[in-house]
Amino acid sequence: MPKSWFGQHKKKFVSPLSEMGPKAKGAAGGKKGKKSEADKALSEEEERKRLEEELRQQEIRAKREKELREQREREALEQHFNREKDRLDDEKLGVTELGRKIDLEIAKIEEEEESERMLCDEIQIRAARASDRRSESEQARLRTHLRTLRELILTKWDYAANAVLQVRNAGLVQTVHKNVEYPNVPFTISLPKSISLASVAIRMLFVYGPTCAEPFAIQQAGPSMSVVGGVLYLDLYEMPEPPRMAGSWTIRQILSPNGRPRQVEYPFKKASEDAAEEEDGEAAADLNIWPAQVGYRIFPRCFVHKDSARVMAWDSTACRWSEEDVGDVEIDVDTGDVKFRTTKFTPTALVQYSFAEFPLRNWSLQPMGLNKAVLAVQGRTVEIQIAIDGSKCIGLNFAGPASAKGLETEDVIFKAGIGLMASRFAFRRCPNNLQLASSKVVFQFQEAVQDTEISDEQAMWKTIMFDASFKIGESFQAVGFIVPDGEVTDETKFDVGNAVNAK
Repeated sequence: MPKSWFGQHKKKFVSPLSEMGPKAKGAAGGKKGKKSEADKALSEEEERKRLEEELRQQEIRAKREKELREQREREALEQHFNREKDRLDDEKLGVTELGRKIDLEIAKIEEEEESERMLCDEIQIRAARASDRRSESEQARLRTHLRTLRELILTKWDYAANAVLQVRNAGLVQTVHKNVEYPNVPFTISLPKSISLASVAIRMLFVYGPTCAEPFAIQQAGPSMSVVGGVLYLDLYEMPEPPRMAGSWTIRQILSPNGRPRQVEYPFKKASEDAAEEEDGEAAADLNIWPAQVGYRIFPRCFVHKDSARVMAWDSTACRWSEEDVGDVEIDVDTGDVKFRTTKFTPTALVQYSFAEFPLRNWSLQPMGLNKAVLAVQGRTVEIQIAIDGSKCIGLNFAGPASAKGLETEDVIFKAGIGLMASRFAFRRCPNNLQLASSKVVFQFQEAVQDTEISDEQAMWKTIMFDASFKIGESFQAVGFIVPDGEVTDETKFDVGNAVNAK
């Protein structure tokens, strides 16, 4: 485009404000002020939002940090738990392994005890035979062996109890429970508060059988007592502290270095000392009313002499059975249940007078075939029958004193030959025997006829008398002779010229 043309057509541009009047300029300035306020408000809103966002981000960061910290704590706790669990599992494995060994040992004791019991029975039989032969030295030796064997059996159970206490405390009943019942054995025990709160364990061991009372056979004072049904060993043991781990080591407290549990005396010594300091002495008196209630069961077939049977505790110091601190006794003869209260944790048993049924009132021996017979014995309140088959007897044996007045089964009776003739003859007591001296014995006999019952008629019975100190010339000899019918006294003599005596 030609320059001249551009110059000719160029116009002058003037600013709008320059062409405005004063009024128009004021209106324009007001709009500018409003815009600045709006921008300021917008800026403040943006700043507020920015601050809120920063605060929100801080909260998010704090929350994340808290979550991370809690996660790390959980992981640390989980790791600690896993370590402790592994440690406890290792310890449990070790305890379980030891527990298995203990179970095997207990099973071994039970297995061995059967053969040991048979050995005890055999020793008792041999001791009885030695007594029949009046061999006191042989009898004493065998009785010593028998007591030693019974003590060894008990010692093995003590070792087993100690192992359970040291390794597997739950094996014995801990006294955190006041009332304890055993589901598989007929034992019950209710504990006083003083024992329930103490760190102790109770061992209840019931020993039965013909020789179970042998450790208590030697009694120093009082009437001779016989055990009925068995002996209940009540023991109060101190509980060891729980084992603790030290690296790969398991540290256990050993209370008794001799392998037996440490027994605790009751009432506890500290309680007794505290009670002694009381001025009125009531606390000391209260010690006697904190007994444990115990229940156990004997065999229902056991003979219980109602007039003399009672529960007693063994006094090892005085070597006798004692009723001291034993009370509230209940005996159910039909079921065999025995209940009592006691503060004595020591061997306890239902006992009765050894000679409660003596003197015997009647006896008879009847043949039942070759090498078979039935011995019937009438005591003061009970009659028993003993079946004899070869060398075995099935029944209840009363152990009586050799010098008891009126005892019908003196050794001299059997020395007379009853045992050899029992298959062909029936024997019974003679009422006159009670009036004779201890060196004499008289009884009656009747020949047994096959398929014929023994007659009760007096005429069918003959009377025979044995005198262990019959004087012939200047010496005393044992003689036996048939006496005529009628009363037999110490004045009855053997007459060689009498035809009746000659039989």
